[in-house]
Amino acid sequence: MSLKSLARSWLIDILAQRDDRYYWRQPHDARPLPPNARLLLWQPDGKLGDAIINARFVHDIATQRPDVQIHVACGSGLMPFWSALPGVHAVHDASAGVQRQALIQAMRGCEAFISFEAFLSLDTVRLLRAIQPQRSIGFSVGRYRLFDDAVVDTTYEFPRRHVSARLRHLNEILTLQHLEHSDVAATVRQLPTGRAVLSPHEGPTVFVNTYAASVDRSLSPASVETLLELLRKVAPDTRAVVSLPLGKTLASLGIKATLATEVVPADLSVWELLKLIDQCDAVLTPDTAIGHAAAALDKPVLVFYRDKHYNPVVWTPIGNQVRCALPSLSGDINSFDRQDATTAFQAWR
Repeated sequence: MSLKSLARSWLIDILAQRDDRYYWRQPHDARPLPPNARLLLWQPDGKLGDAIINARFVHDIATQRPDVQIHVACGSGLMPFWSALPGVHAVHDASAGVQRQALIQAMRGCEAFISFEAFLSLDTVRLLRAIQPQRSIGFSVGRYRLFDDAVVDTTYEFPRRHVSARLRHLNEILTLQHLEHSDVAATVRQLPTGRAVLSPHEGPTVFVNTYAASVDRSLSPASVETLLELLRKVAPDTRAVVSLPLGKTLASLGIKATLATEVVPADLSVWELLKLIDQCDAVLTPDTAIGHAAAALDKPVLVFYRDKHYNPVVWTPIGNQVRCALPSLSGDINSFDRQDATTAFQAWR
């Protein structure tokens, strides 16, 4: 750890009053939000997969407490996602470097602030001190007295629990039921298609996402070629809608397609991407937001992982038609069992 990072960590611990001792973190009495409360859901990381999961909590609030004003602060790329969801009163830009004055003005003294930030940032500490909410709830690895309810982030505890456990705990604190539903699918089907239009095709259409946030979580060109061939063997009339890294083509990656293919248009909006997935019959993807999107749309989805013991437990998409492809060699996403993939494809027929 660099001296700069170490100093920042110390500063966060001092300002947020880190205290990992167990006794002060015993469960508080659950208390509901007051009438007409303003609630700020803080998601500065801008991850779509997290947003799709957290949309279930927004549905819980909007359904059971329609009087509550739900505000969301997120990265600019996610603002259109949250803006379209029912029950969201306002969305604020939480991108790095953006001036916070408008957000502070809108949320100063709000009744509730909720953060799912696993590793507390100095930005969050500053914001909390500026808006001074009446109640703050923080799910984090460290426990900080800055939060009124400093809740254990079970994704980093052992035994590990699925990330959705945080939503159940949150609802328990606020005396709500976790309804295990979101409005993502309904919203997708109400919005215009935009550029997400697939041509007619006789046969199944499979969305094939090839990449994730890092190279070691992405499928290699050889693996993509193998999966396309397995799809062809199971159903020769399959069409693959292939999502590639920006600026790449099948030819530039050396991928030979043995079945009908279309490439996902570049720079689709969040909702156009979801609309495109919704037109497909099934989805295969590395461990990334596409899997969560497919599950939210109730599509059969096969998710490829590079590990066996963390992400498949904590971050498995929530859905009835989700299958996981685990690596035979830990750390190598491309070491998946070909027969497992074939079995999944056969189940899609």
